[in-house]
Amino acid sequence: MQHKQLSIINYQLSSFCKFVFRFTHWHIGTLAYCSLLIVHCSCSPSTRERSKIPDLPTETSLKNFSVIALKTLGDAISSNPAVAENYYKRAMLLVKNNNFEEALEDINDADKLSPNTGKYLFVKSLIMRNLSKPKEALAIAQKAEILGFNTPDIYTLLGDLYQQNNNFVAADNYLAKSLEVSPYSGDAFYYKAISTARQGDTATALLFLDQSLSFKPRNLQTYQAFSNFHAGLKEYDLALSYNAKGLSLFKNNIDLMVGRGLLMQRIGRADSAIIYYNRISKIQPNYFQSYLYIGGIYFRWKSYLNAIENYNLVKKYNPAYKQIDYLLGLCHEKMNNLAKAEEYFMLATQNNPTDLLSKYALERVSNRINFVVNYYPSTNRVQRIDCVYVEPQKLLDTNRIRINVIQSRAKVNIKTDSLRKIKIN
Repeated sequence: MQHKQLSIINYQLSSFCKFVFRFTHWHIGTLAYCSLLIVHCSCSPSTRERSKIPDLPTETSLKNFSVIALKTLGDAISSNPAVAENYYKRAMLLVKNNNFEEALEDINDADKLSPNTGKYLFVKSLIMRNLSKPKEALAIAQKAEILGFNTPDIYTLLGDLYQQNNNFVAADNYLAKSLEVSPYSGDAFYYKAISTARQGDTATALLFLDQSLSFKPRNLQTYQAFSNFHAGLKEYDLALSYNAKGLSLFKNNIDLMVGRGLLMQRIGRADSAIIYYNRISKIQPNYFQSYLYIGGIYFRWKSYLNAIENYNLVKKYNPAYKQIDYLLGLCHEKMNNLAKAEEYFMLATQNNPTDLLSKYALERVSNRINFVVNYYPSTNRVQRIDCVYVEPQKLLDTNRIRINVIQSRAKVNIKTDSLRKIKIN
């Protein structure tokens, strides 16, 4: 009886194993087919596009996003001007676009609608710092901290403002506090470097700048600081290197181009500097400082006509620049155009009565004119003193000129008188 039961059980087990084997064989084939189908689908163009990591936003896309966001916030403010948060958001966007005057108006409106809000005061302090008002910015930032706005950003801002107000102990304390909360803050290390450098420790400041750059590689201020520090140490190769790295990331940044032009002037490559200043004038034609730098170079080259051309552009784009009339008068004086020089020096003294340089220049030119009038009694009015003025040839930067050295021949065949027994090696 037991034997029969065991045989029945063995038969059932064998049947079940055969079923399982057939099922698993079919199932494995099905799984293999399904997996191949999934792989094929995943390799299709549409799936690859969906799984592709999106590209980093470009400068153009960020600018377009900023324009759209500003327009959207502007429409929201127009439809409901009583919402403080919209003014705050638009102020933040304007700060990123370096439009600090309009940002200040918006954050003031937000502060009026919701007074004593810590984050609004923080942004207002940030704007005042960028408008070169560190004392006012410090008072506002202190108020924001008292109101409970305690973030690493406010500590970093307070550290920078304290060092700008020459309170280095408080600056170091706040920057250390910021790094305790956020130890990988590139901005905190940057301002720590600036504070350390102002206290006379340039070597340690360079180490802090290196840490800042490792945590925040796209920090424009760090590249500028590196370049300025090395230029101050007369390490111009390193200064140019960091400036070039900054320009590779911020291709059309005017501050970096100006810095490169000034470095080129310091190492005696003035015509290379003119190339960068001209590049600035193409990007932003109303940036009058570029014409001022170019005019100064031409003046030192005694190329006064080119200097006058650039100084006139300075006067066109910034008529309020106080020294422009003095510089134009100086160019005409060097060319012996005394009547024109006197005219510009008179304008300079009228616009800026405390300018002693223009005053002395006016007296100098007037004395020369009086000498001419007294020497020629028949002259009824001041006339131009004619002279032969020749523009000097432009000096070229030899670093940008390829010089092919003439190689000497290995053997020179010169016929000599054999009777004189001259041996030529």
